[in-house]
Amino acid sequence: MGKGNTALKKGIGKRIKSFIMAAAVAFSALGPVSSTAEARSVSGETIRFNDSRTITDYKYSDISYNYAKLLQYSLYLYDANMCGTNVGNRSLLSWRGNCHTYDKAKYTLKSGKTIDVDVTGGFHDAGDHVKFGITEAYSAMVLEMSYYTDKAAYEAAGQTGHMKTIADHYAEYLKKCMVLNDDGRIEAFVVQVGEGNDDHNTYWGAPEKQPQSSGRKIYFADAKGNYSTDIVALSAAALALHYLNYKDTSSLTAARKLFTFAKNNPKAVNTTAGSFYASSGWEDDYCLAAAILYQITGTESYNTEYNKYCNTTKGNNIYWALSWDNTAPVIAYFKNDAGKLKSSADVAGSHISNEGYVCLLDWGSARYNTALQYVGLLYDKVSKTSTYRNTEEAQMKFLLGNNSQKQCFVVGYNAYSPQYPHHEAASGYGFSELDQGTYPMKYSLIGALVGGPKSDGTYADTADDYIYNEVAIDYNATLVASAAAIYSGHIGESGQTVDSKYYKDNSDPEPEKLYDVRKMTYKGVTGWYYAPEGKVIPTFNGFASNKSGWWYLENGKVSFKVTDVIHGKVKGKTGWWYVKDSKVQFVDTVAKNSKGWWYIKKGMIDLTYTGLAKNENGWWRIVKGKVNFNCRGLVKHGDDWWYVRDGKVDFTFEGISSNSYGKWYCKGGKVQFGFSGKVKFNGRTYTIKDGKVV
Repeated sequence: MGKGNTALKKGIGKRIKSFIMAAAVAFSALGPVSSTAEARSVSGETIRFNDSRTITDYKYSDISYNYAKLLQYSLYLYDANMCGTNVGNRSLLSWRGNCHTYDKAKYTLKSGKTIDVDVTGGFHDAGDHVKFGITEAYSAMVLEMSYYTDKAAYEAAGQTGHMKTIADHYAEYLKKCMVLNDDGRIEAFVVQVGEGNDDHNTYWGAPEKQPQSSGRKIYFADAKGNYSTDIVALSAAALALHYLNYKDTSSLTAARKLFTFAKNNPKAVNTTAGSFYASSGWEDDYCLAAAILYQITGTESYNTEYNKYCNTTKGNNIYWALSWDNTAPVIAYFKNDAGKLKSSADVAGSHISNEGYVCLLDWGSARYNTALQYVGLLYDKVSKTSTYRNTEEAQMKFLLGNNSQKQCFVVGYNAYSPQYPHHEAASGYGFSELDQGTYPMKYSLIGALVGGPKSDGTYADTADDYIYNEVAIDYNATLVASAAAIYSGHIGESGQTVDSKYYKDNSDPEPEKLYDVRKMTYKGVTGWYYAPEGKVIPTFNGFASNKSGWWYLENGKVSFKVTDVIHGKVKGKTGWWYVKDSKVQFVDTVAKNSKGWWYIKKGMIDLTYTGLAKNENGWWRIVKGKVNFNCRGLVKHGDDWWYVRDGKVDFTFEGISSNSYGKWYCKGGKVQFGFSGKVKFNGRTYTIKDGKVV
């Protein structure tokens, strides 16, 4: 293993999330115009911002502050980190597909009944693929909160559909994490999928290819221990907000069940995340869930629970930033308490660093910066003032490139954005290529907020520095929230427009216009339709393509439900094509249709092939492209002979079988050419030489 590999693996393993909450927003006004900018971080070099403690307006002609585009871009991190069995259908990024479809476990209820628990779904935490419950719930809560407080911004930017896809994906996952008994009560809740050190140290690469063996353990909170009140309660808050936003009654029901589960069990913070996310308390999350549920239902018991803990140190931690470890500022919003929101926002004044940038902690400083931007703007909403608007916009402009180094911290936003974010899926490479922090990324991680500068004013754009360039779902949550809140004050202004190449409600991004299958709304139903000229043709049945691949459509629409071997024309070639979830799979396998089981080569039936071929169920005897279920005996494959029973290789068979060359000794379903000796089979003793009965 090379030096670079060791360095990165060590770095990932040390990506411990401090339990100390931090963020701040500099309140210095825009200063005078400065001289020509120095260079941003290039080729991983470390840059340093000057020692000034005020933000300067550099008035760069090639940097715009387009908050509609920023909101649009910032949502795409969730397409990159989406996990589960429907990523291929939901993610707007063509390079993401279904992954971790094996995230399943068994759980034994108090009754003794063992049930299957399917926790496919959710979002990967950061550049890794672990699903930590605390950031899962926190990010869901912040995104829902953003839509709740700034829905007009999403509507004006045409991002309501994209946001709902992300919000639904979160809500569905949190509900899948609930383990219910026969009475419908929660007995356990999944609080983590994957183990941080195992995930970081055993695999780097596409989540679609990650083996289950690389640390996908599933952790439960239940009455027996690991109570995880923080995660359970924060998940309840997120689902309650989902109900407020979308009137999804199933989410409200789930939120109430989760709160009851947290209330009735002993209370303690989660411990399964270890030092990655060492929570300092649960009271803030519990009070937040109680406050929202009380607002929705008016049920006095929620208010009673809130009052039990709202004045504890953790339940009232207003002198710090909003973060996964401190949700007290959101409680203040729901209690309409402007004073507490101001106390949180004003934390920033004590943490102004180089060039006026607010930096409370070195690790992921930009996430805390955007978090306090949002808190300041929440204060403005509650107080009905513009106290913090200019200050928060100044901090956001710094992050978009208004600084002496002309360095942007949002991937893909402009020409000065980071080029090497720390992210496995986007990297496109594996451990063997991690000897360069500036190894070219295969895909653009559009809209991702990187960690940002340290308190000493330094920054380096390099993938192997997890402090400067890690990305995470909690980082982007407050970037989204602040972008939406800032854009709310600029709706309709010149220059505040989304990028036509990316998602907008009721439109088709430019890259798709070259294809026949597009995401459109037809007769009130949004879906993927056959529309070669921009107009849906509902009579079309057959194959068509877009940038994500080739699809089988019925009545002009992709149903995502068809799994079959279907005749048609794909890539200019007519034949029988293997379709799974309505998408052509260009793989080698064995698949079925109504006429039988077939050998598939690169997605299409190969009628010329005779031999053995495999799928997920085993190895099969193929004759002229079709499985021969009548086959019983020995079949040659490569240099070996295999025992086939009813068309399938029987790896459990040990005994004597025959073909036209004689009788042979098999073990593990294979002729043992290296064996000589005596074997008993079916009451007879056989003498074997080089695998053959003599």
